[in-house]
Amino acid sequence: MSESTLATDATFNKELEPGVISNEMLTKAILEQGHKGEAGRLAQLNELHLETVTVIRLEFQNILKIDHLWVMKNLEVLSLSFNKIDKIENLSRLLKLKELNLSFNYIEKIENLEKLTNLRILSLYGNRITRIENVDKLEKLVIFSAGRNSINTLEGLERLRFLKELRSLNLADNPIAEDASKPLRCYLATLLPQLKYYEYVLIRQKDRDAGKEMFQRELIDILENERIEIIERMNEAKEREDEIKLSKSFVEHLNGHQLFDSLFGNDPEGEALLSIGSEAIELKNE
Repeated sequence: MSESTLATDATFNKELEPGVISNEMLTKAILEQGHKGEAGRLAQLNELHLETVTVIRLEFQNILKIDHLWVMKNLEVLSLSFNKIDKIENLSRLLKLKELNLSFNYIEKIENLEKLTNLRILSLYGNRITRIENVDKLEKLVIFSAGRNSINTLEGLERLRFLKELRSLNLADNPIAEDASKPLRCYLATLLPQLKYYEYVLIRQKDRDAGKEMFQRELIDILENERIEIIERMNEAKEREDEIKLSKSFVEHLNGHQLFDSLFGNDPEGEALLSIGSEAIELKNE
């Protein structure tokens, strides 16, 4: 079943109270999804360690806010689709997360994902996002879906060029996909040479060729800006590397006169030199 045939806002259970992510909600979901019958009964008798869980789905729970998930530090797959979440937040501790599904919520901005550097699949389908931003640090991302949103500008799509592993992208049912004079498939085929599928359909060479002809001027500007940024990134990486080297070579208490004092404090001959008299002491002080 494609994303476009999935249920929309109307499928939310209006009778549910606003959901709050808690230990009770997490435990209930894990038991329902993982253990059935006698195995489930035994699991309930034993203490459930949330930090060992790798997959959880909290769907159709009327959840208003992402919270309390930091206890699941080994989580690899998280689905919070079909809720009422309006902000991406409180996910920075889920460093092992590989798949994140936030489809069919009320999210307006892509943000607070930069720490999730192991993410390979990201779905933001069916939200209220107006532009692509803050994803260029997700360098392991392979599949990205932001279809059926309110994306109304091509600006920001060039940041996807930094995602060298990106193979599948979906931006269907956005305002930018409705301009027939600037076919989005051709634009993305040219902009993103690493991309293999758009809207889950293979990108063909004719799409790339058509895009080069239509968007040549835009591509030249993007490549020049990208070249400058790559140089800046390399310089920043070099500075960070130098800082690490310096921090490793730093020895405590050697940034003042302590080293000089130690030459006398641990050296009998140095102490003997000072016994000569006031002139030797004055010379040492200088």
